[in-house]
Amino acid sequence: MSTIKVFNKQVKQLQPVYFALVMATGIVSIACQLLGFGWLSGFLFYLNNLNYGVLLVLFTARMVLFPQTLMANLSDSS
Repeated sequence: MSTIKVFNKQVKQLQPVYFALVMATGIVSIACQLLGFGWLSGFLFYLNNLNYGVLLVLFTARMVLFPQTLMANLSDSS
């Protein structure tokens, strides 16, 4: 299978719930900062920015390539 077909398949199946990764990492980063683990907090902050950027690109690609699938996922509460 070609790389583009694999990419399209993975982007089409990407669930909106993956944004929870960004939220949870941000929460843990803030907790580490409050507990005095500044180095870990900083690492998680930059990791979180990377995660957010990657998800932003992937969800933008999904919105452009598969808008019906994205809207179906966003409107389904189950």
